Amino acid sequence: ADFWFKPLKPWKPRKMEGKRGKIVEVIEEISLLDLPLDGVVPGEGWWRRSLKDYAQRFRVKVKVHLEGLEPLVISQSPQLAWEKSDPMMTGGTVWDAALLLSAYLSRWRRLQRCCVLELGSGTGLVGLVASRLGAEVTFTDLPGMLPLLEANVRQNLPPSALHQIRPLAWQDAESWIHGQRYDLVLMSDVLYHEGQYDSLLTALRVLATSKGSRRLRVLWAQELHHPELCQRLQHQLCTEGWKVKLLTSIDDGFGQALCIFR
Repeated sequence: ADFWFKPLKPWKPRKMEGKRGKIVEVIEEISLLDLPLDGVVPGEGWWRRSLKDYAQRFRVKVKVHLEGLEPLVISQSPQLAWEKSDPMMTGGTVWDAALLLSAYLSRWRRLQRCCVLELGSGTGLVGLVASRLGAEVTFTDLPGMLPLLEANVRQNLPPSALHQIRPLAWQDAESWIHGQRYDLVLMSDVLYHEGQYDSLLTALRVLATSKGSRRLRVLWAQELHHPELCQRLQHQLCTEGWKVKLLTSIDDGFGQALCIFR
């Protein structure tokens, strides 16, 4: 992939002022065009949100700029309902893998009239980027994650945009995914810990065997928190007939390496 990288200065929050100078919110701004997408990228780690402090991870909003399109404003929150399927409560912030996959989609731009399912939507960033690019998106996550997801979708999509928001525990995928028609599945940072492995594999198997599915493609961006889990999933999918290809990887010397698989 022939993508370029333009280094930026370290992030500084932008304060938004209302009447009488009262600060109403702080926004972190990120341009997807400026994100690296390939190779070993030395730098200051300016874009890696995993390196930011608690306030930056959960209290600020993230404004994401897409070339030639209206930007997205993503709210974050540490206050989500506890879910047994995700005891670490990882869905309330924008992760580096979501930014990486969003940047990839923004340059790929092959989503017009594409029927997309996002697994583990979290804040909804990746699905919202896909929707901006013309896709009809079904956002899914655990029930406790949906209030934040719904708020971000309302903030960024017009009522006329074709989309759905549905609760989904991956181990229960058979309950409604079977028979649905999707062109593309999007996943970002879906293997954060061991407990997610079996249920994610279950969901992918249901999608692969769904009678309504056409030739299914999956784009999976992953920060390598546990490389052995990613390798195990790749190997298992290959043994079941999937074709798995590494599209790009990034190692900037900050945090874990990131990869996008198809």
